[in-house]
Amino acid sequence: MSADLHIHVVPIDMAEKEAQYALEVLCSNVLGSKHFGKHPDISWEQERKITHSLTDGSDVWVGEVSWLKAAIFEDSKKYVPDLIEKVSELIFCDEFILITDELIAKVEEALSVENSTSYRVSSEEKVVSFLKKHKGERSFTISW
Repeated sequence: MSADLHIHVVPIDMAEKEAQYALEVLCSNVLGSKHFGKHPDISWEQERKITHSLTDGSDVWVGEVSWLKAAIFEDSKKYVPDLIEKVSELIFCDEFILITDELIAKVEEALSVENSTSYRVSSEEKVVSFLKKHKGERSFTISW
């Protein structure tokens, strides 16, 4: 079983405080996140509404990954494509990262790494084009 890593941009009309809260709610379910386990006392419906307000905007698929298998079998080389690991280190779930020329160049470099796993990954051009289109916006990643 694998997940799909996506880069999301925060909806432009979403206020900083609202977006930050939504990110904390979203990442409260993400293993390894600094927000993991800090689940707010809200209903499932409220959680869904809050997280969808953040993730229903623009996003781009980066590729498949199995963080769980990598952890269970202690073998990230087999279950986590190097480029997925590099992108998730540059743009992560815990906080918003501003899309800049420097970030775009680093992501482009990360995406040029050969995929030695059996997991599918997106094209470098598609991801870089998305980032260029959203330059100046806040971003984060999430694996679904």
